Amino acid sequence: MDVDGQTQPGKADPFRNTPIRRGVAATLSAAPYISLPLVLILLSALLAAGAAYLPWMIAIVLLLGYLADTLGLNADAEPPADNPHWLRELPIYTTIPLVLLATIFFLHAISDAAPGELTPFRLVCGIIAMGMLYGTAAAIVGHDLIHRIGSPRDVALGQLMMAFVLDPTDAVEHVYGHHRNAATPADSTTARRNEGFWSFLPRAVTGAAASAWAIETRRQARRGRTRWTWRNLVLHGVLIQAVIIVLAFLLGGTAGGLAFLAAALVARLLGEVTKYISHYGLVRVPGQPIEQRHSWNASGAVSAQMMLRAAWHSDHHVHPDRPYWSLNLHDDAPRIPLPAGIVMLVAIVPPLWRRVMHPRLAAWDAKFATPAELSILRG
Repeated sequence: MDVDGQTQPGKADPFRNTPIRRGVAATLSAAPYISLPLVLILLSALLAAGAAYLPWMIAIVLLLGYLADTLGLNADAEPPADNPHWLRELPIYTTIPLVLLATIFFLHAISDAAPGELTPFRLVCGIIAMGMLYGTAAAIVGHDLIHRIGSPRDVALGQLMMAFVLDPTDAVEHVYGHHRNAATPADSTTARRNEGFWSFLPRAVTGAAASAWAIETRRQARRGRTRWTWRNLVLHGVLIQAVIIVLAFLLGGTAGGLAFLAAALVARLLGEVTKYISHYGLVRVPGQPIEQRHSWNASGAVSAQMMLRAAWHSDHHVHPDRPYWSLNLHDDAPRIPLPAGIVMLVAIVPPLWRRVMHPRLAAWDAKFATPAELSILRG
């Protein structure tokens, strides 16, 4: 073989068409679809081992995130297009029971810890780790499922996952509100220029809830129903949320239930940071079609595939009906050149965030903005 690892002409490749090569190829092909379930299984095993292992969860999540974002061979690599449909759906439908299983183990680790085993340090580590699990795996899968509006079952499962993020109205506001109004003043979850995250947070949370209730009231009225119909998706989400919280307290007692709520609050915070980042400072003329340039994106090496391409946000907005495996990262989609985890940490420190983003906003104005959009910015 030559220095580039390629077989020289005339020399036989001893691994050609062997079971080893076929196995490696199959593993690499399946990696984007099996990595998320495997990580959840690993974290569930740590939770099952007891409270003493809670700090290991954060260590493993951070290590895996680092390895995924630094050792990926190609940040924008496409998985093979001929993977079967069941494999593409595997991370969606396996994440749901795995999140439930991890939660049960977490509640058990908190409520059944031996005297002196659940130290404050271990408790905080467990809460943050579970919040990260909910804010990534549950939120990403929930987001995918609430978009499947042709399937009431999938929407309900999506709302179940969003209950672990304390966001019971997202199935309405995100699908029917945010996607229509993103990057316009009408969208409460589009961060304005110079708006710090901690100012954005209460506006986004209250605005999204009010918007969801108004949207669902109008949606049901068009069907000749009152807002209090059992078909109201906001009421579905609130009911599912209430059931999950009650079950957490029943299974984990007061300590377990409070720890669950704290973890879910961490997850909701992560979700709001993601919303803050996604369209920060970008503008669109109301009524004009949304384009690739109206959302921020990140490639993030392997993690982009592992997290169901959630970081490829622009294509999702332009093609909201496409399944996650059909989303792509386009050259005209603006990017934040930092790993997702680092971006979130930067975003919650307003002076640092402005220092990172405002030069990129200036570049966006020069490269992507239309005269009408520049007029909105000046006005």
